Amino acid sequence: MFPLETANYWVQEFKFNRGEGSRLIPTPKGKTILGRNETVQQVVVTTKPNGAGRSWLEVGNFETDQFNRKQWVKRNVPYQDRRLKTDRRYSDRGETVDWIILIPDDYPMSLVKVNYDRLNPRNVEVLWEPASTSDVDRETKVKRALELAAGNEELENLLKELLAAQ
Repeated sequence: MFPLETANYWVQEFKFNRGEGSRLIPTPKGKTILGRNETVQQVVVTTKPNGAGRSWLEVGNFETDQFNRKQWVKRNVPYQDRRLKTDRRYSDRGETVDWIILIPDDYPMSLVKVNYDRLNPRNVEVLWEPASTSDVDRETKVKRALELAAGNEELENLLKELLAAQ
């Protein structure tokens, strides 16, 4: 697989006759990532593109249908999404593909690995999901907004009306 000691990479983008592309290059220790302060998360995974037990990567969302079942809806593949930076390497015989995917913190979709074989026709394994906003986060934000509005009756009343409407 990859020699991954740190998650510091920089992206080298290039253009060629048929389009443009990018590749990830490991940054030497102690250097910054081209002056960018982007926060990214790294996902390392191996897929098998052919044969029995094949697997591949998809980007999308989980949606709940009318029967209250959670269904996976594919939106894209990682190497075609401009917001994701991907690097893939094929094994010597081409049996497996090793992936490094850098996902920005504000990325709105999930990354899954889909496994397919005869016994389990479509098994979805979640590799990365965006941080969800739970009710606890909402309650702390509401409390903080009311604390900041303390002493201003007009602003407090407006906040209470808005929160009551939701």
